[in-house]
Amino acid sequence: MLPPGIAIGCNPAERREIKQAETDGLSWRQYQELCSSSLVSVARESDSAALFEWTRGTSRVEILGHGDFNGDGFQDLLLHVSQWPGYDHSVKAKAQLVTRLSAGRLFPLE
Repeated sequence: MLPPGIAIGCNPAERREIKQAETDGLSWRQYQELCSSSLVSVARESDSAALFEWTRGTSRVEILGHGDFNGDGFQDLLLHVSQWPGYDHSVKAKAQLVTRLSAGRLFPLE
């Protein structure tokens, strides 16, 4: 389960909502549903990338690498996340290090 921080906040209010969703322990999908955007489909693009179709846009997540990047003893994921709402809007993208504090927990973001 990926954290809400996978979403790209376009303004301070959206970034606060994402942070609150993480504090509340929600997943990325649960956060999207709170924003009235349901998951329609997930398509594998390659061994390391997937395309997520939401009712209010599209997201692409690609694993750039994995390993213990921050030396905390837990495996991390280095992701490239992009999203676009459609309707001639521009694509937003970011690189993201995702880690977890213990096995079996959601990945909180760094």
